Amino acid sequence: MMGRPPRTFAEVVVAKLGIWKAGQAMKVIGVTTAWAVCLVLDGDDQRPTQVRLAEVYCKSQPSVNRDLAAFRKAFPEEEDPHRIALVLAADISRRQAQALDRLDGLVMRASMTPMAKLA
Repeated sequence: MMGRPPRTFAEVVVAKLGIWKAGQAMKVIGVTTAWAVCLVLDGDDQRPTQVRLAEVYCKSQPSVNRDLAAFRKAFPEEEDPHRIALVLAADISRRQAQALDRLDGLVMRASMTPMAKLA
């Protein structure tokens, strides 16, 4: 992070844990991202259960517990990834909406293209 403050969540995690703890950093990033994906998929701001988190994260519950422990080590001031995941979920939703808008535009253009040009 030489000379500039961290800009991404990954950079913040590495800055907190140190570059030599990249494995731990990946666990923190993974479990926080999985938490955010749960929020987006479930369509609410409720904390996911550990069963749901393990399902979305494609990991066993003991692995999820270890990754949550890594999160608490990196962010001792946070009870769990929820507050950070809310920010990530909002970004995921925004990007998803942008992608759908682009897709709608492509579909609209394709529907206006004469069939002869598509053959």
